[in-house]
Amino acid sequence: MNTITSSGQPGKTAVGNRTVWQQVKIWYRASRPFTLSAALAPVLVGSSLAFREGMFSPWLFALVLLGSLLVQAAANLVDEYS
Repeated sequence: MNTITSSGQPGKTAVGNRTVWQQVKIWYRASRPFTLSAALAPVLVGSSLAFREGMFSPWLFALVLLGSLLVQAAANLVDEYS
């Protein structure tokens, strides 16, 4: 995904002198992916208990897992911003 700015430089974005890949790396680091295990653990525990009781739903598991990971990543991004 190469972009050309008004200066005519390929591979540069409108935000400073960073390439798109550099911006993705910044967002990735700010989301602190190593902390996502804090969101994963309670979902796995709850799902294992639901499985044990015969109430496990793969769709519900996927939705709760996705929601939990997104909330954790959003909290990390808000923390980096403030």
